[in-house]
Amino acid sequence: MSPLVDAATLAEHLGLSRDTVYRRADELGVIRIGGRLRFDLERAVTPAPPPPPWKGRAVSAPPSARPPSPAGRPRQAQRGAPLLPIHEQRKAA
Repeated sequence: MSPLVDAATLAEHLGLSRDTVYRRADELGVIRIGGRLRFDLERAVTPAPPPPPWKGRAVSAPPSARPPSPAGRPRQAQRGAPLLPIHEQRKAA
């Protein structure tokens, strides 16, 4: 572990404003000591690996991949209300 530096020193080293260092503290590997923020200079300058493709995104299965509704039981609407059955209208003779 390299020596710990404060936000101003890290900002100067990275060519950023101190406000940017504070805003991105978690991404830069902040270490909180008491009420102060310190940074491992080596870790802060090492690029982070990209996040997994699913992180931060909701993923749902397409309708074709969802299991079918049990026979005789209508599917539920998204808000939990049961769907009404559809009956064909008979033509008047």
